[in-house]
Amino acid sequence: MTEDFGSALFVLFLLAGGVAILLHGLQLAGSGLQDLAGKGLRSLISSVTRNKILATGFGAFLSAVMQSSSATTILLVGLTRAGLISLSQAIPIILGADIGTTLTVQLIAFEIHRLSPLIIAAGFLIQAMAKRKKPNQPASPF
Repeated sequence: MTEDFGSALFVLFLLAGGVAILLHGLQLAGSGLQDLAGKGLRSLISSVTRNKILATGFGAFLSAVMQSSSATTILLVGLTRAGLISLSQAIPIILGADIGTTLTVQLIAFEIHRLSPLIIAAGFLIQAMAKRKKPNQPASPF
């Protein structure tokens, strides 16, 4: 009996610690985004979120790129907390993130592995045609 109580108490401590870490991480993300937010970032976010369909598509794209709707949602919570976007702007992006996750999982269900050589070739071509910035390197003395 006491063993069950001890393990249940341990689980509660783990849960409380996990929630505390999550809340602290959200606080750090919000303050970091607030520090990084410039006029360019604010204008980009406001231009994407003007149209709800575009915001939903942006959320789906972001979720597919990050492979996690949870990460997208946490990012949006930080942006909302930092005052960069409003809740009404964040909701379509969150819904799009859920759609993006669903589409990503659906791709796994299809037999897409047969198309993998074509996808790899397309990625190589895109990378080869992209303009690359050369880093400014000081002249070598040798």
